[in-house]
Amino acid sequence: MLICDAESTGGETGTVELWHSIARNDYAITVKGHEGREICRDTLHDDLAVVVATVSNLGLVLTQLHLAQPSSPYCRLARDLFLETLAHAGYRQEN
Repeated sequence: MLICDAESTGGETGTVELWHSIARNDYAITVKGHEGREICRDTLHDDLAVVVATVSNLGLVLTQLHLAQPSSPYCRLARDLFLETLAHAGYRQEN
């Protein structure tokens, strides 16, 4: 699982949680507001591009990416796939 800090165009902050089931090749996201209240849930897509399109359609800027378990190779794989798909969708990564 990945956790992305996010900001809306209106300046509201929150998080986007990305869940990846490698066994089923499914992705799901949950968008939570600053107070932890769930705002949006989009579940079970086998195409990560659909998940990225959902983030884009919500107008969210991802400000920081965290691995739920930094030592997990599965979390690192999910991060790499997510960053690659974001780049293909036109997102730019600032250093």
